[in-house]
Amino acid sequence: MNTTPQRQYRELSNVTKLKISQSMKGRSKSDTHREAISKGMKNYWQGVPSRPTSTPTEPTKPTIPTSQYDKTIQNGVNSHNSPQQ
Repeated sequence: MNTTPQRQYRELSNVTKLKISQSMKGRSKSDTHREAISKGMKNYWQGVPSRPTSTPTEPTKPTIPTSQYDKTIQNGVNSHNSPQQ
């Protein structure tokens, strides 16, 4: 018969977490373990996307077609005052 208490749930109490943390303090990791951690973190960060350049709350500026923009620049006309073609 096993007298060692086994976990009933996946989550640990804060008291248990603190006891584990205190017992692990000061222990060194082997070189192979450090390499495994490094490799795992590199794989993890490759899967994390970069932050988008604009936030979703910022309104996007309407764009005009390039050909219309070029005509506006060549004519020196403000596109807000010119009639639509």
